[in-house]
Amino acid sequence: MNVAGVSFLGVPLIVLGFNDNIAWTHTVSSARCFGLFQLTLDPADPTRYLVDGQSEPMTPVTLSVARRADGSMETITRTLYRSRYGPLIDLSSMAPTLGWNAQYAFTLRDVNADNARAFQNFFAWNQARSLTDFIAIQKRYAAMPMANTFAIGKGDKRAYFTDIGAIPNVPDALADACTTPVGSAFASRVSGVPFLDGSKSACAWRIDPASVQPGALPVEQLPTTARGDYVGNFNDSYWLTNANVPMSGYPRIAGAAGAAGVEQSLRTRYGHALAARLQRDSGGVTRDGLESAVLEAGSMSEQLYPKPLLDAVCDVLRNWNGTADIDARGANLWDEFWMRVTKIAPERLYATPFDPSKPLTTPSGFNIDNPGVVQDLRQALGGAALALSLNGFALDSRRGDLLYTTRNGARVPLYGGCDEQGYFTIVRARRALDNKGYPMEPAGQGNSYVQIVTFGAAGVEADTMLSHSESDDPASPHSGDATRAFAAKRWQRFPFTDQAIDSDPAASRVVLSDAR
Repeated sequence: MNVAGVSFLGVPLIVLGFNDNIAWTHTVSSARCFGLFQLTLDPADPTRYLVDGQSEPMTPVTLSVARRADGSMETITRTLYRSRYGPLIDLSSMAPTLGWNAQYAFTLRDVNADNARAFQNFFAWNQARSLTDFIAIQKRYAAMPMANTFAIGKGDKRAYFTDIGAIPNVPDALADACTTPVGSAFASRVSGVPFLDGSKSACAWRIDPASVQPGALPVEQLPTTARGDYVGNFNDSYWLTNANVPMSGYPRIAGAAGAAGVEQSLRTRYGHALAARLQRDSGGVTRDGLESAVLEAGSMSEQLYPKPLLDAVCDVLRNWNGTADIDARGANLWDEFWMRVTKIAPERLYATPFDPSKPLTTPSGFNIDNPGVVQDLRQALGGAALALSLNGFALDSRRGDLLYTTRNGARVPLYGGCDEQGYFTIVRARRALDNKGYPMEPAGQGNSYVQIVTFGAAGVEADTMLSHSESDDPASPHSGDATRAFAAKRWQRFPFTDQAIDSDPAASRVVLSDAR
C-alpha cells in the first residue's frame, strides 16, 4: 500500500485520504442506519413478547463493571435484555410512553451490528487503481456505516458521489403499513427512523437476495451519481448533490428528499453558491481558488437576509464585512442576534417561505411588513447586545476575541462559526456565551481534516490541514502545531513521494523487519 490521509484511533487503515490514483472523502449521511421495534409483551411475563401471537423469551445479558468508589474497587452488576431484533432500550427520558411498561417495550436494531466489511472496504480502497476500481469496491462491500462518499481519480473527469453503505431495507410501503401510533408520535421528534410493530413478523426489515447483507437495502436502491461538473454535500440529504440535477426516487430511509418539502441548511445553500461561483471564474477552478474557498468564513444568513432595518440602528452591523474571520468585527453580535431571531416561528419571520422548487433561494427576507416582526427583530438585537455586554465584550469585539481554543497553555484565536448561521467553515463551541467567550473545549466541533488533491504530470499533489493537530496531549509539542496553521489558513503540502519524504530535514526512518 502507498496511501496517506487520516484515520480514527485504533483503525489501522486510512479512512479518508488519497493514493497515487484516487482521492476520497466523506460527509455524514442523512440516511438512518438503525430502527426501533415496539414489542407487545406477554401478559403473563414482562420478559417475554409476542410475535404473530406466539410468546418468545427475551435473552438476559448479565454485565459486570468494576469501578472505583471511596478509594476502593467495587463491581456493579446489571442484567440487560435482548429481543430477536436487538437490545431493549429505555427512551422514557424523551416521553413516559417510551419506557418499558406492562404492555410494551422497545428494542433497537442496528444494521451495522452485522457489518464488519468496512475494514475490508478501506483496505481495498487504500490500494485502488482508478476511480472505476474505487466504485466497484464500494459496490462489492456496501460497507460505509454512516457516511456519504466522494471521490476523484487520476485521468478521470468524473466527480463521484454516493451513499452506498449499510442502510436498513425498509421500503416506504413497509414503513407506512407497520409504523405504530407511538412510532408516528416519535417521528415528530426524530424524523426518518423506522419505528415498526415488532409483534408482526411481516413488519421485519425486508430480505433481498440482491443485498450484500440480509436486511439491508440493495446497492441499486441507493443514491449514486458521477458527473463532469461538480458534486457536493454539506451534511444534508443526497437530494441536491448537484443543484442543477436534483436526485429523487429513493426510499425515505435513505434520507429526506426535496419532494418531502425539506428545507436545506444555510450551509448547504452556501456550499452550492460557492460551487457555482468557482465554476464561473474566468480562469476555471484552480488549486488556489479552492484553497481560499473552502476556508471562507462568510455567513449565509448575513448574505440572504438584508439588514437595512438593523444597519439603521447599529453601527457595528453596518460596518461589518460579513465574515467571521479572526479580525472581523460584527460576527459576534450577528450570531447572538441570529440565535434569538430563529426562535421566531418561520411562518411569521420570513417574507418568502420555503419552496421545494426554489430550495437554494428560500426561505428569504424578513417579514418587515409585519410591525410585530419588526419589534421582535429589534428585541433580538437588543438581547444580543446585552449578552455581549454582560459577559464583558464590546459589541464590535473581534471574532477571535471570543472564539478560540487552547494549545500548550496559550489561547489560539479561531475563525468560522456554526452551521445554524450558515458559515461554511464550521468552528462551533457548542456552548452558550460566557465571560470567556466561545471556547472550543471541551465539546466543540468543526473542521477536522481538509485536503485539496490534484493529479498532475508529476503525480499526486495534496495540500492538507488538520485543524485539531495530531496529538491531544497538552504536554506534546505537537498538540498545537497544526491548529495554529489552521488558524493562519496555512496549508501544508503533504510529502507523499519518496523524494519529498527524503528531502524533509525533519524526517527519520524506522525500518521494520521480520526477525524470525
